[in-house]
Amino acid sequence: MFYSISMPDSKFYNDIPIIDVLPLSEGYRENSASKEIGNACRDIGFFYVINHGIPIDHQITVLRDSSDFFKSSLEQKNLISTKNHSFYSGYVPFHGEKTKGKLDYHEAFDMIKESPLNHLGVVARHPARGPNQWPYWMKTFKGTMLKNWNLMEQLGNNITKGIFLSLGLEEQLMKDYMGDPISMQRILYYPKSFKEEQGIGAHRDYGFVTMVMQDREGLEVKTRDDSWIKVKQMPNSFIVNIGWMVQTWTNDLYLATEHRVLIQENDRISVVFFIGPSPYINISPLESCCSQENPPKYKSYNYGDYVKRKMKESYVND
Repeated sequence: MFYSISMPDSKFYNDIPIIDVLPLSEGYRENSASKEIGNACRDIGFFYVINHGIPIDHQITVLRDSSDFFKSSLEQKNLISTKNHSFYSGYVPFHGEKTKGKLDYHEAFDMIKESPLNHLGVVARHPARGPNQWPYWMKTFKGTMLKNWNLMEQLGNNITKGIFLSLGLEEQLMKDYMGDPISMQRILYYPKSFKEEQGIGAHRDYGFVTMVMQDREGLEVKTRDDSWIKVKQMPNSFIVNIGWMVQTWTNDLYLATEHRVLIQENDRISVVFFIGPSPYINISPLESCCSQENPPKYKSYNYGDYVKRKMKESYVND
């Protein structure tokens, strides 16, 4: 299991940086973590985080409850299918999603920001807002996942702070961008297979930050020289990457990196938390990342509309 492997001694693990994010739990000021995050975002767009504050016994519980959910009968899981729900929450079956037009081989449970129907964000039809569908036949699942949401949201806030600090941006700008973030939590199951199937095809995430808990290897990252490296399993750590929004926002100073999941000879579960800016924010290259020699490369776009479009593209509806 993921908690039994020896920690590496260096600040890199298979060419991916390891960043101690404890300093980010303090006030809004530049620190070692923010500097290392900036370097990682310029270089590979991926990094491990340690000293993140999420207890390892909680991580084990999350992976256990995730595994138990996917062991439920197909009949049970289909009762909470995303196809029966207008808020992109619930169960996604095998081949229920696609990457670049090709079907992905995994199951998933999607969780959005738990919100009542009269919540302003739901009324305004902002993406990833609304009531979740829950596997009512499982006693602890909902409590475990809501607790994980709260813990991951706090970690995401700290990492987001590190990115803003790495760019020398004011705290108020972070509050403006991230005051009502679009977040989503996914648990994914990749069964073992000996076929040439993609768990998830090569892609770039489209948000701000993605954080991953995995029980074993399977994730791969494309390097700047177009080779693929495995994201090794490291105990009590999370894998973090930045999304396309950050690349456009920084005018290619920070690069979102293609990654994929390949089907392995062992089952694999990952728990993924995505965080992006508020849905009403318009994204365009920061002035500080542009110059006469490096003019803006991207047009402005509304982040909420962009997320709606990308979510619609990802799901298979027939």
